[in-house]
Amino acid sequence: MAETATSGELRDIRDVAEVLRQARERGEPASILIGAGASVTAGIPLATGFVDEVRRRFPNGYERAVEKTYPHVMREINDGERHELISHYVRAARLNWAHVLLGWLVREGFVGRILTTNFDNLAVRCTALYELYPAVYDVTALESFDASLVRDPAVFFLHGQHSGFVQLHTRDEVEENARRLHPVFAEATVRRPWIVLGYSGDNDPVFECLTAVRRFHYGLYWVGYRDNPPNPDVQARLLDRRRQAYWVRGHDADGFMIKLFRELGLEMPPLFADPFSHGLSLLEKLAPFPTGIHEGEVDFTAAARSHLAAAKRWFLDGHPPEADERHHEQVLVTLQGYFLRGDFDRIIAYANDTPPAKLVPVITAALATRASATAEGVRDALRLGGPFEGLLTRVIEDLDRVLVLSPEFAEAYCDRASARLMAAEVTRGEAEFDALVERARSDLHEALQREPGMYEALHNLAYCDALEAARHQGAARAAHLQRAVAGYRRALESTREGLLTHVFLARAAM
Repeated sequence: MAETATSGELRDIRDVAEVLRQARERGEPASILIGAGASVTAGIPLATGFVDEVRRRFPNGYERAVEKTYPHVMREINDGERHELISHYVRAARLNWAHVLLGWLVREGFVGRILTTNFDNLAVRCTALYELYPAVYDVTALESFDASLVRDPAVFFLHGQHSGFVQLHTRDEVEENARRLHPVFAEATVRRPWIVLGYSGDNDPVFECLTAVRRFHYGLYWVGYRDNPPNPDVQARLLDRRRQAYWVRGHDADGFMIKLFRELGLEMPPLFADPFSHGLSLLEKLAPFPTGIHEGEVDFTAAARSHLAAAKRWFLDGHPPEADERHHEQVLVTLQGYFLRGDFDRIIAYANDTPPAKLVPVITAALATRASATAEGVRDALRLGGPFEGLLTRVIEDLDRVLVLSPEFAEAYCDRASARLMAAEVTRGEAEFDALVERARSDLHEALQREPGMYEALHNLAYCDALEAARHQGAARAAHLQRAVAGYRRALESTREGLLTHVFLARAAM
């Protein structure tokens, strides 16, 4: 191959690594422009590949095209068909090593801006691998650009996104977008080196933005495709020692990133070096699953974290887990799946009198949730005059089991008291009424021992006196009402809300 660039215009991977180190030290990480060549090994065709696809899938449009080139053939098919054509490949794309390592360079502070002419989302996916979520700007949608608001890391889609409203395919569309590009490129050049990877530099507004820079003060490094020289326009109008724009030859996109990673002396990303710790880090950022009962929560990630920790101990440290431990973790994952689907009966049916400690939280949550749903059924039956005794028995039985498994569950005592008070409201026998109220009081005191100042428990204690007042006359009635009023006031002191207690207090004070 004939040389087309002077030795002064040539640089190698060591030069690129050196300027990246210096850029990171300055706190001004590099800008990188990536084109279609960076996504080929991810499974996304070059422009010529899309031309072939149009010829195969839209032969009439292909025949209409004046020139059999990407802008012309794309112009002859409808917008929706273009979107579908692009999205088909983007959805199926796998992250190639050019992007996997690009994401790590961003994570390690060597690259701060990614500008891409591609529609694919690989530039965003590659940073998300490392729990890094850059600002994303679709230049086709920019009506104004304020450089002071842009923070590293950032990704700029220069021609639109595969999922966006606007994709620029034709020459006219690209030319119309030119005014939006110049301030983006100008800001990305300030105090930063440039890398250009997988971009052909065909005469378009993106290339014009590069040629508009009189001098790249921290260098521009144009990574050619293997030993093929850049096109004549790039050589004539951009690559110039005086401009400090250089050609780096001998690489494809994947190979360049791999060699750059090695030259920088970087360690293997944790995702590959220790995937177990990486997975643990992700799971630790998930909030607990809300049970819907008294603001209760279940840590659905506990079993998965335990699996990963055990796998790390086994594969990295050489300590296999005990058989029972593995079994209980597998069961917990199964029960959590039932809980997520609301299949509480299957969880409860699995439980025995002494379930393993790991399973107790999800079993008690299932029992408490079923008891709450059944209590709603009791209220409906009482309102409609239907049978309720069987339902009420089931509520109390479920809460009994909850308290056997979790005797410190204050809210469960309060719920069981509420169920007994529902029964007391409708019972006719004095002895049965007295027994229900007394047992409800006992439950409420247990709740308050575990959670002093619990509003619901204080309210229901006052309600016990109000119920008893309704069963008495004269001085006994007055005494119960006096205690009820005092109890409701104590309940209101424990909360800023308590509208129901205000109503009950007003009734008792009348």
